[in-house]
Amino acid sequence: MILKIQPIVTEAALLLNGPIKSYCSANGLESLPAHQKFEHFSVHVTHGNEYFEGVDQSDFMAGDGTVGIDSAAVLINSIPFIDPEDAEEYIRSQRQINVTFIFLQAKTSSSFSRDTALGFIDSIKGFIEGRKSITSDPFWSKLRALFDSVFENSAKFAGPLPELRLFFAFDGKKPEQAVITESMGSHVSDLEEKNLFSEVDLQIVGSVELLGLYRATLNSVQKTINFQRRVPIPSISGIDQSFIGVVAASEILKLVTSDTGTLRKSIFFDNVRDFQQWNSVNREIRDTLHGDQADLFPVLNNGVTVVAKSAQVVGDDVILDNYQVVNGCQTCSVIFDSRDQDLEGVLVPLRIIVTNNGTTSVMITRATNSQTEVSRQDLLASTEFQKRLESVYESYSETDSRLRLYYERRSGQFLNEGIEQTRIISKTTQMRCFAATYLELPHISSRYPGALIEYSDKQEIFNEDHEVQPYFVAAFCWYKLDVWFRSGRISLDLKPARFLMMNLFMKLAIGNESVQVVGKRNVEKQAKNILNILLEDDKAVEIFNRAGAIIEQAAEGNVTRDKAKREKLVVDSLNLCRDTISSLPERTL
Repeated sequence: MILKIQPIVTEAALLLNGPIKSYCSANGLESLPAHQKFEHFSVHVTHGNEYFEGVDQSDFMAGDGTVGIDSAAVLINSIPFIDPEDAEEYIRSQRQINVTFIFLQAKTSSSFSRDTALGFIDSIKGFIEGRKSITSDPFWSKLRALFDSVFENSAKFAGPLPELRLFFAFDGKKPEQAVITESMGSHVSDLEEKNLFSEVDLQIVGSVELLGLYRATLNSVQKTINFQRRVPIPSISGIDQSFIGVVAASEILKLVTSDTGTLRKSIFFDNVRDFQQWNSVNREIRDTLHGDQADLFPVLNNGVTVVAKSAQVVGDDVILDNYQVVNGCQTCSVIFDSRDQDLEGVLVPLRIIVTNNGTTSVMITRATNSQTEVSRQDLLASTEFQKRLESVYESYSETDSRLRLYYERRSGQFLNEGIEQTRIISKTTQMRCFAATYLELPHISSRYPGALIEYSDKQEIFNEDHEVQPYFVAAFCWYKLDVWFRSGRISLDLKPARFLMMNLFMKLAIGNESVQVVGKRNVEKQAKNILNILLEDDKAVEIFNRAGAIIEQAAEGNVTRDKAKREKLVVDSLNLCRDTISSLPERTL
């Protein structure tokens, strides 16, 4: 029997029509059928917005199959993976790992179907058990290999077992929790009893919840904390107001927890160090939190520094808007990991600095982190180069509206500005584009985003000696190629090799000339010529399609993501490209 809860049908569905249309328009998904639009929207608002920065969300979509699961991702140290080889490479480089498995099903139905939801749970069970009806599909076969790889490295688990997070989204009214527990509870318990997961979290998400989550992605992060034990700091130039004091660890937990209960990674964007896992320092933080000397925490820990765009004091409470944790990522992450403990009696030093001055914010980030062991490379996000890069984006946009792109130097920088998301270039995307087009590393760009970190550490990316125009050229090349993929002018079959296509486009566009990153005059001339080609749609599409034909020949007619990550495909394609260039008439730029 199908259990249906249907107090609102048409009205509930109407709630999401506008948001889905806006989301798809901003992300170039207008041509998708309605059910796929809803799937993408649901992934984005439940977890994609938090974790998929710099990656293509479509890589995590299962496609139209019969499995009963629409999307999946494996978070390893909060980095999303779908490819087992990428994950294995990353795991080898880590001493410890924290793992979360995420699965989602999205149904456009305006009523909750118990049988459909149970089918989703059963598909999860089938995946975990290795049921061939599920794992024979190429997408799920790769994910199963990744699943196995994670547990083969269980000795590296930093603490508890992996978490399992399940989202069932539909376009109707969410049933009462008692109904969910009665109808789904025993099936969730079956997953818990497999003893593979520290926590199994099932979230039934209806239209009202999806709307709320969507609004949260559009708005700056706002939180209210109790900061009774605070002292205002005297007036300082460039700072609107500031406070110093101590708060209960539970208040820090409020700041760092997302609406879906995950660690809000986006607020650490300006923090120059990501969580260092369970190194000796973080183990000491955890031991102090859990031990008999928890009352000494405020004198043993350096605390947390928060920079906010605005703050409102209401009695003992402080309402923070658009804030970043610029120092204290380790402390915050350990507190989040201890969220099931009683943290009320533990106090944490806290500094809140309110400023809209970007330069002041950068100075605070650098100063608070330079007092601890942070490498020069870790301070990359605060360099003058980043500001120069942001300025060149603005300059190109003002010169020619067709060149309008936005460089997101700071997280959430363009919230509430009505900007098409496809025109916003994150730091991760910038690194991948530049590495593909100017460093001959398209195969590395095709791997997980963190694969390029070592190149920034070596100053091969974001080098202060580089001119900034090539970075814009690389990003604009990415943007235009994406436009033509979405419009159908370039086959989506080539998308797995998009970074190699960008590399070959550069070769074909400039002929035998070398790419230039230093020397202002030569760089500006070359950048101008390449951009002019990209602005001539027919000419640029012809060159990209020629690049695609070269790649297809090198890949023997089968362009896959696995091949795109191999240096062999790069070498074979480059050799064919050189032959093509030598046969072309001399190009004058």
